[in-house]
Amino acid sequence: MLKLELLLDEINYNALIESLLPKLLEDISKQDNKLGKVGQLLMDMKDYPIQMITAALDTLPQKSKNELIVNLISIYNEDITKGINHILEKQQISADVLDIKLNNI
Repeated sequence: MLKLELLLDEINYNALIESLLPKLLEDISKQDNKLGKVGQLLMDMKDYPIQMITAALDTLPQKSKNELIVNLISIYNEDITKGINHILEKQQISADVLDIKLNNI
């Protein structure tokens, strides 16, 4: 077993939010409660929730932006791991990513 460490720099936070938020809203909207209704309402607003969040991101300090991304990545850890393993398989690379850990440094 090997451990791979990556250092990410010059992160495009807006692009990350644009790619992660639709999945998050979709998952929320599937809930059969008030939160699910709010999720559906936000999904029906098309791009406005993304625009609001990216505008708010521009006002946050770097450390807060990093923490938001760390938390979102941890929520979708399993989905991301499956996606990476699918890419490895398509590239005929015989390896399995078991876990992803992202820390705010």
